[in-house]
Amino acid sequence: MILGKDYKIDSDTLNITLSKKRIARKGIHEGEVWWETLGYYATIGSALRDFADRCLGETELTELQQVLKKQDEIYSLIESLHLDEAVYRIPEPVESS
Repeated sequence: MILGKDYKIDSDTLNITLSKKRIARKGIHEGEVWWETLGYYATIGSALRDFADRCLGETELTELQQVLKKQDEIYSLIESLHLDEAVYRIPEPVESS
């Protein structure tokens, strides 16, 4: 799932990851795009909260009360989506030969 122009959330069988797009500035890979993993999460909700915190840090909000109010609004929205209910995958049984 792409979030804005610089972030994405991916998942594998064990984790949900939050990544940020990076572009190499010099060297033989100059100009190449790569994704830096910022964290591993058990739920999409926790990944989205970390994403929200990072985005709030990049805003022009300077008053602590404004930041906390916006953070509370975002967290409430994420909570209303019930994304913190972990989904566990049960592996398919392996047939023995």
